Amino acid sequence: MALKKLLTILAVVLLSACEGYNKLAYEYPKALQPIYIAPVDNYNGALIVTELKQKLIGYDIDITDNIKSAKTLVNLSDVNKRTYKEVKNNLADNSSIFYKGSYNATISIKHPKIKNNIHQKITTITPIIELENQNIFSSADTEQIFNELKNDLINIILRKILFSNNKV
Repeated sequence: MALKKLLTILAVVLLSACEGYNKLAYEYPKALQPIYIAPVDNYNGALIVTELKQKLIGYDIDITDNIKSAKTLVNLSDVNKRTYKEVKNNLADNSSIFYKGSYNATISIKHPKIKNNIHQKITTITPIIELENQNIFSSADTEQIFNELKNDLINIILRKILFSNNKV
């Protein structure tokens, strides 16, 4: 019984230490806050901006809608999603669908007072999916794939913002 209690306490301490480590790894300097994220004029880009702001707020990072008060400027452009479908016949004369999707955006991060700039195109791509003996890839399946690609893209952009200060 004492051993079980000791192991439980040890597990709680180790998990608490890991949680603190992860929080410190994502700490963004107050000197580079607040962050201004420019609005994007298309629907897909607007979704990404909204979710990105929510994630940054979750990390206790100040966000502003006033570009003049911002110490970090983030701009997303060329946000789009694409699907590639190709139907081929296999040896048994049954159709196969080869499917691939991608979500991309170009991100610019500027720290005006310290001249630290990042400009990079980011793309998330699904592996090729082969669907044997199916003629239909439902819109729900496609939307689920795009949701996963969008979440991956947002997480990559988030990391770019959080770690853009390591060149400072």
